[in-house]
Amino acid sequence: MIKQRLKTDIISVIIVWLFYIALACYKNQSFSITWQASFTLPLIYTIVIILKTLAVHFYNHYRNVRRSRNNQSL
Repeated sequence: MIKQRLKTDIISVIIVWLFYIALACYKNQSFSITWQASFTLPLIYTIVIILKTLAVHFYNHYRNVRRSRNNQSL
């Protein structure tokens, strides 16, 4: 389940970057555009996806540790 979610997140990040690169090339007919102007949104999206993935990973780890401690105390 987690690996499938990670694959989906990676694919969505790649699609967003490819879309913005294609849009930038279409607008300027070349790739000589400024980084700051064009790639702020996909960069923010990538950072949010990375943070979300880390948060889910650490939450699942914390939940598993708590569950194993509860099972040991029984």
